[in-house]
Amino acid sequence: MEKRTFKLVKQDQNNDDQYLVGFYETKEAAEDARVDVAKNNPTWITSWRDLMVKRVNPDMILNPVATDYSHYIGSLIPDKEWQRVMKSDARTEIDINNCCCGFGGRTYYNLSKMIPKDWTVIDFGCAYNPQSYLFTEHAKFVAIEPEILSEYYCYDHFQAPNTDFIFATGQKFIKDILPSMNLDLKRVFAICIFVPSDECCQMVRETFPNVFTFYPA
Repeated sequence: MEKRTFKLVKQDQNNDDQYLVGFYETKEAAEDARVDVAKNNPTWITSWRDLMVKRVNPDMILNPVATDYSHYIGSLIPDKEWQRVMKSDARTEIDINNCCCGFGGRTYYNLSKMIPKDWTVIDFGCAYNPQSYLFTEHAKFVAIEPEILSEYYCYDHFQAPNTDFIFATGQKFIKDILPSMNLDLKRVFAICIFVPSDECCQMVRETFPNVFTFYPA
C-alpha cells in the first residue's frame, strides 16, 4: 500500500466536513494533482482553489474536524479490504468521509492512544469495525456485533490483522464467551459507544473495571 501522508479534500460549504479526493505520499504530489482533479470533476469542483492539501495524521492537523479522523482510519485500510466491504450493503451507511461512530472516529482514535498497548480491548457494538485498524498493536482487540441475517441484504465488516470479530450480542458475549477467555479484567478496556441497549451498557459497566461507554440519547 502506498504511503498515505497527505490528502486533497474539498470543503463542505454548509458545515465543517471536508470530502476526501485522494491520498498522496508527498505534499508536492498532492499540490500537483489539484489542477487535474478540478479539471476532471467540473460539476463538483469549480476551481482547483476549492481543494485543500492537508496531512492525513490528525496529530499533524491544527483543529482537526470529524472527517479528518474518518480519513485517517480509512488510510490504514488496504484498498482490497476497503473494496470488499464497500461491495456489500455497508456502502449504504458508511463511506470514507463517515466510516466510524464518535465524531468520525475521534473517540476511537483517542482511546487507541490512551489504552496501554499490552492490554486487551473489547469493543461492544463495533458496527462495520473499521476502527479495528487503530488497535493492531494492542495485545488483543475483540470486536463484538450482533449478526444481521437477511435474505435481502449482505453487510460485510472490516477486520484488521491481530484482531478478532465475534458475532454476538454484548449480553451473550459477557455471559457465555468472556468467562472462557481467561482474561485479567484489570488489563482489559471495554468500549461501548452508540449501543442502543440499556441492558448491554449496564452489563459492560458492571463487568469491566476499565470502560468507556456513551450513547447520545
